Amino acid sequence: MGIKDLLPILKDKGLQKPTTLVELVNHGGVGRVGVDGSAWLHRGLRACDAVKLLKQGPDGEKGDYSWVGFFMKFIRLFRAHNIEVVVVFDGRALSVKDEVATDRFTSRRDARNKALSALANGNRELAVSYANQSR
Repeated sequence: MGIKDLLPILKDKGLQKPTTLVELVNHGGVGRVGVDGSAWLHRGLRACDAVKLLKQGPDGEKGDYSWVGFFMKFIRLFRAHNIEVVVVFDGRALSVKDEVATDRFTSRRDARNKALSALANGNRELAVSYANQSR
């Protein structure tokens, strides 16, 4: 998914240049940077404790949302250096991928249920393994 050919178009226009926060700060820190919001959220999700995430239900009931804090930490870091962050999400799911999305949802739900069961049985190692599959 995503915007077809976006990166090559940006590169051709001179608007896409891989850089680091240090490079941006060393150049005065004033400017704008576009980031892949989905990638940042996924990175935050992968960095969190898998068992703590199990406390969050699939229907949004209360749980651990530290992965959102991970995302916001980076937003605040850029803003602290006078860098405007444009967060880009790749848009709606494609209808041609409905079957794949359904399969992934089912697989993640099943892994979450197995993780909760393993945790209830006192097997944290197995619970973490299944919880990692559920993300």
